[in-house]
Amino acid sequence: MCLDEFIGFFITMVHAPLGLGWIGFGFLLFRLFDIWKPWPIRLIDQTIHGGVGMILDDMMAGIFAFIIMQFTLIFLK
Repeated sequence: MCLDEFIGFFITMVHAPLGLGWIGFGFLLFRLFDIWKPWPIRLIDQTIHGGVGMILDDMMAGIFAFIIMQFTLIFLK
């Protein structure tokens, strides 16, 4: 695993509940956004080149996944 992937997944899992199911859900969400690259992730990927761009687009994917995970937690309570 590269540093950019670790940072993105770490952002996803901040405030996530403990459990393998939640880890798997967070991983799937992060990978979905990292591969799909919706706006503004795609914009970052296309305009900022090099290592900084790689890290920033994974950070944004992590933020998107974090938001979905937190909404899921609110909905399930």
